[in-house]
Amino acid sequence: MCTLDKRGNLFVLTLTGDDEHRLNPTLIDSIRDALDRVRSGSTGAAALITTAHGKFFSNGYDLRWALSDPDPVQSEAFARPKAMSAKFRLLIADLISLPMPTIAAVTGHASAAGFGLALSHDYLLMSRGRGFLYMSELDIGYKIPNFLFALVKARVGPPRSWRNVVLRAEKITAETGVEWGIVDSAHASAGETLEAALRLGGDLAGRNWDGKVYADCRRTVLADVVAALGSDETVGDAGEGTAAVSRLNAVELDRNDSVHLSLDKKEDESEVKNDEKVESEQISKVIVDEKVDSIKKNDSSVLSGDQPKVVVKEDEEEDLGWDEIEDIGSGDEEKVSSTAQSCSPSRTELKKQLIAGKDDEDLSWDIDDDDDEPVKRPCRLSKFDKLVW
Repeated sequence: MCTLDKRGNLFVLTLTGDDEHRLNPTLIDSIRDALDRVRSGSTGAAALITTAHGKFFSNGYDLRWALSDPDPVQSEAFARPKAMSAKFRLLIADLISLPMPTIAAVTGHASAAGFGLALSHDYLLMSRGRGFLYMSELDIGYKIPNFLFALVKARVGPPRSWRNVVLRAEKITAETGVEWGIVDSAHASAGETLEAALRLGGDLAGRNWDGKVYADCRRTVLADVVAALGSDETVGDAGEGTAAVSRLNAVELDRNDSVHLSLDKKEDESEVKNDEKVESEQISKVIVDEKVDSIKKNDSSVLSGDQPKVVVKEDEEEDLGWDEIEDIGSGDEEKVSSTAQSCSPSRTELKKQLIAGKDDEDLSWDIDDDDDEPVKRPCRLSKFDKLVW
């Protein structure tokens, strides 16, 4: 199973034996019991180092145990895989909430959930002489659980690296792990790896950090992992059951479902509102077009010659280019905004505006007028106003 030794302010947790250290409920419970002793036995600043005997750090879930349930009903319901996954998520939560720095001294193969166990530590040191880091789910035909991918994404460098870990199932050596930002340092042998971990642990414990504050900071850094630990999902399964409970605040699956439903509802409402907005804008455009058409139809005035004259058009209408006229006021005059408070102009005022002096501004209508009265910005025309005097 595992042993726990204390060396000054350092705790060394070792997975014992020469087997593959498969993660089943028995081994997971043994590790969690050791972490409870670490928690209760630390009286000040400390650090945890996790290592293993033999050629494996951990070869992942004990799938042989998980898939050999003698009860057909329990087997059909994946009771053992879900129980194993729930316990493993509790183990990860315990490591995240541990009030001290944690170091994984990987001296053998770490695959699948065993790789996840190593990534659950703050630092990962690895031996060059033996072992791979390997997320094997793709090769063995299982979907990686969301919580395990969240852990990979949080601890493995740029997207290209975690893509190679998850979507290429690369077997990662110590040197490659350093290049990809997964491994903090690579060492010649298992013994040197453990010695380097002890030195690093001593340096970290010597900083005398507040353990509770350290754990709180770690939870913040791994917030996505903490949230994903609430899922009941296991390897190859989408997850259906209740949330795991740990020392962390439990994240209820039902609450997550409600969040997704709420987001879906908001997206639907947003789409409806956008459709209504587009429809409203289209209706407004139709109304504006109708007003412009009404003004054009009612307008029978044409300006010609040196003096303005009123000519009634019977057979054709003239477009005065309303859409091209943005401002007929002088550039030095104060701009007046057209609002609902503007009153409809009288015919006399409209006439004055249209025959305003060319000296103030050229309206491209070739109108000459000696009237010195300053040009006034016309009020917005209502649909009842006409340009016929």
